[in-house]
Amino acid sequence: MKKEQKKIRQLKRFLKHADQYLINEFGAKESPIVKEDIIQNYRNLIPHIPDVGGRKNRLYPYLIQSAWALSLYRALKKRGKSLEAINNLIQNSLKSSLYRIPVKIRHLIGRIRLSKWNIKKMKNAATTSQERKYIDDWVWDVVDSDGKTFDIGIDYSECALVKFMHTQEADELTPYLCETDYMVYKAFGIQLNRTKTLATGCDKCNFRMKLN
Repeated sequence: MKKEQKKIRQLKRFLKHADQYLINEFGAKESPIVKEDIIQNYRNLIPHIPDVGGRKNRLYPYLIQSAWALSLYRALKKRGKSLEAINNLIQNSLKSSLYRIPVKIRHLIGRIRLSKWNIKKMKNAATTSQERKYIDDWVWDVVDSDGKTFDIGIDYSECALVKFMHTQEADELTPYLCETDYMVYKAFGIQLNRTKTLATGCDKCNFRMKLN
């Protein structure tokens, strides 16, 4: 119960960044009802969030955030909002939550993410993922820098978000979740290039990252 309450509090903090959008779309009277619907959707989803090793999995926060997005999607789709409008809310809310962090700190985090120390940890995690201990987890490889166009790459052959959205019959949302990657990496001073995603039927997601 305490873990569930903590997860709900995390969502509520995130939803503060969606308040103005919800008011603009639904009005001051209706928006709190929509917000409560989102929270209830998430409460119902929590028992169905796949086991990928919890916090020990460095990618686990993305799975939690995808459940937030799914909760938003269901509440807004029920009220006739388009996928584009739902994506706009998700993108803007996430951007607002990230950009409250001072730019110097965000870019420091970006440098740490692409540091030799962290790349070593990434490689260890990638090796662990290939053991497939958790069936709903990501499976990935690290691609070393080509010395020119990217500092580090990751190829995902399996994606926990794709699997989760599929089990929740929300495949149409998944490509929009992929779009948020570009905004997130940019916030941390990292240029992301990617030509393939599992969500669009490709054989892998080929992330290539370079510090700006």
